[in-house]
Amino acid sequence: MARPNTRRLTVYCDASVAAGYVGISALAVVDDVVVGQTSDAFRITKDNSTVAELEGLISAAQLAVKTAKRLKMRNSTVRLLCDNQSTLSHSLHDNAVEGCIAELRKLGMNVLICYNNGEDMYHNLCDVTSYQARAQAQQ
Repeated sequence: MARPNTRRLTVYCDASVAAGYVGISALAVVDDVVVGQTSDAFRITKDNSTVAELEGLISAAQLAVKTAKRLKMRNSTVRLLCDNQSTLSHSLHDNAVEGCIAELRKLGMNVLICYNNGEDMYHNLCDVTSYQARAQAQQ
C-alpha cells in the first residue's frame, strides 16, 4: 500500500506599493526547499495596499495549485501566508481565492490561510522580489 504524500506546502506572498505601481510575489516552499516562485508588477490607479496584498494572495493561491499538481501532492497541508490582516478578511469573499481553494481541496489538501508577521527568510525573499518587480515596472 502506498503511503500518502504528507509533505507540507507553504506559499508566502507579499506586495510592494509605491508611486502608482505594485509588485507582487509568491514563493512556494516544501520542507524548507523553494519549489516555485512567481512575481508580477503593474500600474494601479489607487494607492491601496489591501488591493495589492489581495492580488499577492491570489497569485499565491494559484501558485499553490500549480505546485501541488506538478509535485503530485495529495492529502497534504497547504498554508497560504500573508502579512496583511485586512487582506485575510477580504480573501474570504474573493472568487479567485475560493476557486483555488476548491481545486486544492479536490486534491485532498487541507488549506490554511494564515497571518505571517513577515520576519522569516522566505517572506523576506518574497518582499525583495516584489520590490524588484515594482522597480522594473517603474522604469
